[in-house]
Amino acid sequence: MEKPANTKYPIHELLQRRWSPRAFSDKMVEPSKLQSLLEAARWAASSYNEQPWSFIIATKENQTVHQDVSLYASVLEGGDRIKYDLPPNRHAWLHVARGSVTCNGYALTEGDAAAVSGQELLEISTSESAEFLLFNLA
Repeated sequence: MEKPANTKYPIHELLQRRWSPRAFSDKMVEPSKLQSLLEAARWAASSYNEQPWSFIIATKENQTVHQDVSLYASVLEGGDRIKYDLPPNRHAWLHVARGSVTCNGYALTEGDAAAVSGQELLEISTSESAEFLLFNLA
């Protein structure tokens, strides 16, 4: 669809022909494409390697999010250790997607998850390559 911009002054053709639709298709995004997109985003560079990513995926099956949440995805190599400060009155959900980790002294393996409350600091370490998701919840 062509909708060239009606500009007051001449601009480059590429900019004039650019169009941003404000409607969404009813066609579902294929899960493999969505996973590739999220994987690319997870590996994107970040300032000071802070990796402040937050992703919320909404489909027709789950249109409403009733939670104040920040989501962190992390890849650790063997011997890596991170510390995560959990603000007051916040909770965490740690899910191990691959490998195994230790969180505050508790061992978790692939597929395991842990609910954390009443902790101000999470110390997560691994002796092997591992991937996990950390949800910071209200």
